[in-house]
Amino acid sequence: MENAAQNLKTLLSADIKDELADLLITQAKNMVLDFCHIDELPERLCSLVLQTAVKLYNRMGQEGSSSYSEGGKSQSFEEIFSSSDKRLLYAYRRLK
Repeated sequence: MENAAQNLKTLLSADIKDELADLLITQAKNMVLDFCHIDELPERLCSLVLQTAVKLYNRMGQEGSSSYSEGGKSQSFEEIFSSSDKRLLYAYRRLK
């Protein structure tokens, strides 16, 4: 996952610190590895890690919420792993 933090910054079109980008990538990668019960990240799942990191960034400050409204603007959150994400992850998932 070379340049993952830079790729995340590009996807977000945001000026975030390298430390935050690295942390989000690490959290997203760990979520994928934990879901699949694997120790190494397959190359095919790298784009899913980036997508997950974007979702984590967008949820910052709203952890635990399923939706919120502010100033007439409503935002609802889907699960971190959508059903299409899970279909991809199940191909790599190991039974415990």
